[in-house]
Amino acid sequence: MECLDLARKKQAKYYNLNKKPAPVYKEGEMVLLLRKFIKTRRLNSKLDYRYIGPFQVVKMIGSNAVQLDISKEYPKLHPVFNVSLIVRYIGLNAYVDRGLIEGIKEKYYADKDVVDWTLLKLILDARLVRKGKYEYLLLWNNSTVGNDTWVAEEHLPEKLNLRIKKFQEVHGELFGLAKQKRNKKTATASEGL
Repeated sequence: MECLDLARKKQAKYYNLNKKPAPVYKEGEMVLLLRKFIKTRRLNSKLDYRYIGPFQVVKMIGSNAVQLDISKEYPKLHPVFNVSLIVRYIGLNAYVDRGLIEGIKEKYYADKDVVDWTLLKLILDARLVRKGKYEYLLLWNNSTVGNDTWVAEEHLPEKLNLRIKKFQEVHGELFGLAKQKRNKKTATASEGL
């Protein structure tokens, strides 16, 4: 038994050399939350902020968990997180007001301050993303070559429906329209026999 206790103490000594105690957060303190396991609301995850917040600490749960007040921004998300995912919020910086204009897909394209749809010059291309869901490559009046943007079909305003229909008629092969027309022609030809 003495050998086991000695071995346990020796292992604990070397393990704890590089370990520091978990931080303690006070009730009401503002913290940032690492967005590691939270799905982004932006179009591209790797361009999103690494931390979200600031959020207020409701209470510490044990020594390794923190309950945050995230009910306004993320009502469906469980509010208890490990302390390794929490960082103290220090003053006013780039994290303040980050969600007012950018960051939320639905509001991003609907907000007139962000996208001026009158500057749309041309629809260049389309691609199938998921079954029945397309993205369109848009060329803008004020953009340079190579700065065209892919925009999902659901984010385009209704006033562009006519331009999209014209694009679909001209480029029917992208949408399977040419194949549908061929199938109709062969079906009518076989009926005539």
